Amino acid sequence: MREPSARHPELSSKEAHEGNGQRRLAPHDAFGLERHRPQAVITLLEDGRWHPIAELVAATGVSREGVLHVVSQLGAERRGASVRLILSPPSPSLQSTRAAARPLRPLIVREAVSGPARTSAVKAIEADRAGLPSSRRSLDHVRATPETVARRVGFLDTHYDLDGATIVCLGDNDLTSLAVARQASSARVIVVDIDERILGHIDRVARAQNLRIELYSADLRLGLPRSVQGRANIVLTDPPYTTRGVSLFADRAVGCLDRQWGRVVLCHGYGEGNPAAGERVQEALSRLHLLIEALIPGFNSYQGAQAIGSRSDLYILRPTTRAWRRIDRGAPRVTDARVYSRGVSSEESSVAELPTVVINTALNAAAALGPAAPRIIGDGWPANLVTEPSLSAFLFSPTKVRTLVPNATPVILSLAPSFGSSLRRTLLHGVWRPLVVVVSREAVSREEIENGGTSHDLLRSATNIKVLDPGDENNAVLVVQPSEAPTDDLLFVLRYLVAHPEATVTNAWREGLIACAHLRGRDLTKNEARTLVEATGSLDLFAPARLADLPACRINQLVAGVRSTLSGAGQL
Repeated sequence: MREPSARHPELSSKEAHEGNGQRRLAPHDAFGLERHRPQAVITLLEDGRWHPIAELVAATGVSREGVLHVVSQLGAERRGASVRLILSPPSPSLQSTRAAARPLRPLIVREAVSGPARTSAVKAIEADRAGLPSSRRSLDHVRATPETVARRVGFLDTHYDLDGATIVCLGDNDLTSLAVARQASSARVIVVDIDERILGHIDRVARAQNLRIELYSADLRLGLPRSVQGRANIVLTDPPYTTRGVSLFADRAVGCLDRQWGRVVLCHGYGEGNPAAGERVQEALSRLHLLIEALIPGFNSYQGAQAIGSRSDLYILRPTTRAWRRIDRGAPRVTDARVYSRGVSSEESSVAELPTVVINTALNAAAALGPAAPRIIGDGWPANLVTEPSLSAFLFSPTKVRTLVPNATPVILSLAPSFGSSLRRTLLHGVWRPLVVVVSREAVSREEIENGGTSHDLLRSATNIKVLDPGDENNAVLVVQPSEAPTDDLLFVLRYLVAHPEATVTNAWREGLIACAHLRGRDLTKNEARTLVEATGSLDLFAPARLADLPACRINQLVAGVRSTLSGAGQL
């Protein structure tokens, strides 16, 4: 993760020189009033041993640049990524710092994670992480320490009534959801994440511990799943550390909230020498009309993020009336795709045009689907080809798309280069119209798509997929058309689910069972169908959910559940 620079404005070359000669600043000089920062580093170094720089950052909350300044001014030895202090004879800088030292404290002292209950909570969080997939640097993943997760949960439980509350985690790379579900057993806990590896891990741990957690898959840059809109009492998010990232996640968090007494709990940090980064974030929150009700400096500690001292602040945000008015009047939502600090979706990135061979392959494939002029959606196309609706609308506003685009009109849609995680959502929303999709080869492989279709029962029930090779090493072109109506009962019910994307999963499942029974010449009442669905124990997982919002792990459970209810229906 590349966080905002932590450069100290006090460390200019002019200030490092005096007269014609060069002098070393005492370490505390560069920190002004906050002399406790370098003193914390020096206290650790006073044992004369070698210390990894990352360890000094994590233990003190001083940015990597700040630590390097301190050790440089002390004349410390450096060996690779470790340093040690030469104690004898003490350098003039060390003597000066010792003389100036007196006890100082941070503005707010973090609550220590102590006591049997908290210690047990930390151990449980550490156990949750066994087998956790590695962090994805392209998503700015930096995990909070287990102690921080326990501190977050303790903070929420101490300051808010979580009994029966709905708590949404927008992104959960550090598994806060599991700790919340254990602490507040009557709360409904929901996770929305782009990384299905993380969602799959949470699913496995939650089922092993009998924890009730709803899981939804979405790229928040494109939209917010309808399954979570307006439901939350608290939204917890630790967004990318760019200003755009914080603004995007805060905007989506407001969309999750119930309008009565809801709070957004947001984490953000910056190096002690870069207050402008904090100012930019607070300005962005103000533009969203969010009141900063409380701000706790240095609340969160991380396994990494040295540029910001391995720390971030905890913001408690409350939407004002103007925040809701902004949403109600249809003000433009935050939709910028460049929200991360590295990779193809970094703030500094630009969208490259698709290779000509890919564009031509997609246009020719659409022409073969029918004479109507295609709608062209997404990034990478020549500007004169792009039409409405937007990619965000196509994936998250199906009603709007039906109004704008007749079903017979082909759609050419690009998910390249960075929206491949939305391929399954694209197929589920676009299957009933002629559809051509440009997407990374990696995403095609992840969805187990091969020429002629997919081995996955849900997609196989409704789609016929042809994979074209445009001669580009990064991208494939998919031609998607509806498959023939299945004769298999399982595929029939799954196709019914695909055909009703705006119904909740349990309602469409129930009606699909009834339709399947009717097709086979049997009667099945709504009550009987509802009883079959309830018997699978799936209501907690699927009752509020829409099909396209579900991650792969929950779709697999849905398919198994439908198979079970069909077996039960045959015995009625």
